[in-house]
Amino acid sequence: NQDWDAVMAFLSRMRKADEAGLVCQLDQEGIRGVMSHLSIEQLAGLVAAMREADVCLFCEAIDPFTLADVLDETNPDFAAHVLRELPEETVKKVLPQLRDSEAVAPLLQYKHGTAGEHMTTAFVALAHDMTVDDAIAAIRLQKPRRDTVDTLYAMDARGRLRGVLTLRQLVLAPSKTRVRSLMEKQVLSVTPDTADRECARLMEHYN
Repeated sequence: NQDWDAVMAFLSRMRKADEAGLVCQLDQEGIRGVMSHLSIEQLAGLVAAMREADVCLFCEAIDPFTLADVLDETNPDFAAHVLRELPEETVKKVLPQLRDSEAVAPLLQYKHGTAGEHMTTAFVALAHDMTVDDAIAAIRLQKPRRDTVDTLYAMDARGRLRGVLTLRQLVLAPSKTRVRSLMEKQVLSVTPDTADRECARLMEHYN
């Protein structure tokens, strides 16, 4: 027990990416030992910091119920990304246990190397006729994850995308300004089966 206390104290002083890299060098017994001393939230943070090649190895050492709890602490797109790398038998055990299984399952159908592989159902949607004050209040009510709030999506009454804006634009604008006057209306979009190389080219081209 004292040995594990020393190990965990050592790991806690490392940057998350370095901690993840070191843990992934352990055998499965060692990985399970580390897991038993971390909370679900800490495990999720560790998985999120891992290199893509290490995620599968780490997750295979976790029982399906614990893995479902860990993935519940991440976004649906990340959960889907992890599940794509795992054996089909494991996926069948984990997927039904996920809190957001209905959001994750559709994302599993998209192939590697496509835009669909990188899609998420976790994003902040705002009515395009909202004022800045109302929009900020709406964001607080939604309680989005930090990694989904940088870009905001402005929708009309029918749920159609009308534009995008950044959180920075929103918080710096006068309180009574309408979202529609801040948003970028010419939204660049692709289909789910667009190659990710093409997505990268478009992003670079249009800055």
